[in-house]
Amino acid sequence: MIHDDIKQRLISLLSDPDADERRRSADALSQSHSAIVSSVLVLALQDNDKGVRDSAARSLLDMKSKSAAFAVAEYLVDSSFITRNLASNLLLQFGELSVEPLMHYAVHENQDVRKLAIDTLGLIGDPRALPVLCSLVNDPDDNVVLAVVEAFGNIKDPSVIPHLAMIFSTYAYSRVVVVEAMGKIGDAAAGHFLVSQLNGMAAPEGDDLLVNFAIVEALATTGSPAILDTVIRLCGNSSGKMRNIYLYALVCIAERYEMMLMEFDHLRGPFIDALQDDDIRIVTAATKALLSMMTPETEAAVLHLLGRNESLDQLILNNLQGGGRSFVALVKKYPSFQRGQKRTALEFILPMLNDLSQSDDEEIRSARADLFALLVGEWIDAEEEQRTTIMDAMFYLEEERSVAYFTDLINDTYSWLRMRVLELLAQISHYRSSEVLLQFVNEPDEKVRSFVTSVLISRGILSDETVEQG
Repeated sequence: MIHDDIKQRLISLLSDPDADERRRSADALSQSHSAIVSSVLVLALQDNDKGVRDSAARSLLDMKSKSAAFAVAEYLVDSSFITRNLASNLLLQFGELSVEPLMHYAVHENQDVRKLAIDTLGLIGDPRALPVLCSLVNDPDDNVVLAVVEAFGNIKDPSVIPHLAMIFSTYAYSRVVVVEAMGKIGDAAAGHFLVSQLNGMAAPEGDDLLVNFAIVEALATTGSPAILDTVIRLCGNSSGKMRNIYLYALVCIAERYEMMLMEFDHLRGPFIDALQDDDIRIVTAATKALLSMMTPETEAAVLHLLGRNESLDQLILNNLQGGGRSFVALVKKYPSFQRGQKRTALEFILPMLNDLSQSDDEEIRSARADLFALLVGEWIDAEEEQRTTIMDAMFYLEEERSVAYFTDLINDTYSWLRMRVLELLAQISHYRSSEVLLQFVNEPDEKVRSFVTSVLISRGILSDETVEQG
């Protein structure tokens, strides 16, 4: 039985001329779970006012009942595409409660209704929809067949692979979409089917070339070590973009099965060429392979990538062994880096600076001087957490110049930087930062003197007794 206040809200929602009042009624009805209420709320999805439609949709979602899902599904056949799309979106948000009503409309006589229902089922991803979807693999409408294929890919159940293989063989227009669906499913059976198709393409061109691209990309997620020989052979018979995609697939398969990428050392040249690809996924895969087979040639090739992409920089720097060659290459690239890339580069450089300071190599010495000059120009405007890293690097690069530079800054009694430099010097690890601080233990400015003294005591350079004795 419906209470009088709910009846009034229902009447208001359907007939009140004031849109705000209709909207308030729709909001208030969210507390009821009656089938009648859900049916009226569904009617409000056709309201002329968007606010009322949105309130009705929210209330239906709050109810989250199967009766509400069935009521909403009826509007998949509405004449207004706005209402149809709103109904589809609501059913998607209802989730598994929508599967049963959607399966009913997946076999509707109208092909557009079928497609909309199938699309929504695919996005929900519930395997209970598979029996109905499998019955539609030979639907007379091409768009419905493609919708079924995409739904199979989203549901990711390997049992549909035979159906996908049949669609691939029967409907030429579906092949790229079928291959993409197999890639999403990621099952070994899909990998075997895809390789068999690759072997059947002697010299693909036109539409077959697009299918070939899609197959190799899908193999990156479905392939097993058993197909590597085939992919390597095909790689040797191709060039350009096609070869790069084969290389990408090789790396993905090897990583998934925890294989050593250095096993592909014979493909070093093609991997170096792939670094020029415009797809960052391919470049990243090639970089991983080259980092596993490090030689002066491959190191130079991957170092040349620095500055192109922050995550790629991180990958490169995390896997380099360091040394003079890496340092020189980084310094050359440093001016072109973005702020985050500069921070990553400095964090990589810092541990090797002490060893490099002993080097007599003219190129390394020149690079150290160049980087020092760059850092002098950067540290004042750097982000707070970056300043100490920059100052630390400056001391390791040029000790004498750093001591003189920061001493001059602190001696400038009118500079706002004075105390800030002292605070930063207190945070860095290089031993000569203490040498700068020691010059100010007798500073007339009591604030400066007190700060410097406390830092030097904490470092064990001064003792309380020494300070008291003056």
